[in-house]
Amino acid sequence: MGKPWVTFAVDAFSRRILAFYLTFDEPSYRSNMMVLREMVRRFKRMPSIIVIDGGTDFKSIYFDTLLAINKVIKKRRDGKPRIGTVIERLFGTIHTNFIYNFLGNTQSTKKNIRLVTPQVNPQKNAVWTLELLNEAMKEYVYEIYDKTHHTSLNSSPREVYVQGLKMTGIRKQTFITDFELLKC
Repeated sequence: MGKPWVTFAVDAFSRRILAFYLTFDEPSYRSNMMVLREMVRRFKRMPSIIVIDGGTDFKSIYFDTLLAINKVIKKRRDGKPRIGTVIERLFGTIHTNFIYNFLGNTQSTKKNIRLVTPQVNPQKNAVWTLELLNEAMKEYVYEIYDKTHHTSLNSSPREVYVQGLKMTGIRKQTFITDFELLKC
């Protein structure tokens, strides 16, 4: 059927997942724009700065135009692996604690293919539709991961995010009050 791809928007300070977008399409400017749209839907604002890696999905005139119109500064992170640890660690956590536990997960075929019989072959027994996976991920990302104690933070991402808002202010003047007015 296809391999699902996920795009995340993460607050680096709190490690909170602000939004995600799940699709069968490979990463592209469309998935980046959709994750920003989801973030605006959830939080009623665009970020003032977005940090990206060197992926081709960020090298689009459409994506750059969306950011420029909404006055979002695009910063490219350093290519050193340690600089991207927040997002890379997040992908590791999502895989280990969420994806690898699903029926139809192909991880078993990578570890010891000899143990995979036709009766338990995940590629033949996949049961997850994109819609069901999206709902399960929404529950995990926005409720479970968001409230789970993070050892580096000594708190949950949600708690750190809320504390950060208290320290820096909510800045209601930056809210996008009418979702239809989002310039994209």
